[in-house]
Amino acid sequence: MGEQNQLCPACAIGESFKEYPRHSNADQWLVFCFNEPGLSVGSRDEFRGGDRTARGEDDVGEAVAEKIMYPTDRCAISRKELQDSDDIISFSFFDSKPGEPEFFLCENIALRSEFEKWQLRDSVIQKVRDFWIQWSRMKKDIAISILAENENFLITKGIYDKGIALFFLNHVFHVWLPIDLWDRFVDLILTTNKGGLNTFGEHSFHWDADITQNNMILQIKSVRKDTIVIPMAEWLNLRELVSTIK
Repeated sequence: MGEQNQLCPACAIGESFKEYPRHSNADQWLVFCFNEPGLSVGSRDEFRGGDRTARGEDDVGEAVAEKIMYPTDRCAISRKELQDSDDIISFSFFDSKPGEPEFFLCENIALRSEFEKWQLRDSVIQKVRDFWIQWSRMKKDIAISILAENENFLITKGIYDKGIALFFLNHVFHVWLPIDLWDRFVDLILTTNKGGLNTFGEHSFHWDADITQNNMILQIKSVRKDTIVIPMAEWLNLRELVSTIK
């Protein structure tokens, strides 16, 4: 579906919580998180609570213990084993402290279906949203420029990597495009409700309309995949926003 182009994946960063450890394979699973390829997000101490320390030498033993304790891929929320057909949401760093109920999801992975019905869903989305916006504004004119922003989306352009990041602020969902593909991407989403960009290797981004429910279905895929459903009104808002970017 769609034309073959290039998107770039993002990775998670590392730190664990004893009760719900960060998954040892999280870095390998694209589900388009926060980082843009080739662009450092800077020191996480800028956003970390004062009592949260960086990962150090002591974490080597912890990482080994994780692999022993959790030899299979599991959802951080329900501990269900993950299957290849599952939609997986991968959480990048967001500002949360030990003791807060959302903390164990920071830099972890979960079933999208479990997350969407989870009682702390809205709280986690707000934390991720706040971090994305805060980081983007802090790095404005230093590492990125903000192309457009509203209550649903944040669109940024990397100064050094020349890539464009599209953040779906209400869904913990993020797509990165090389700048030379942006015009084609905009043309596709402005002219069709069904399309996609097949990417290097196994990476891809696709969208399709569910007319009966008045929704749009969006999917990102690599080794794992993630799928979200957004209201058609939100999709139309994205169209309106990207059309303003020169």
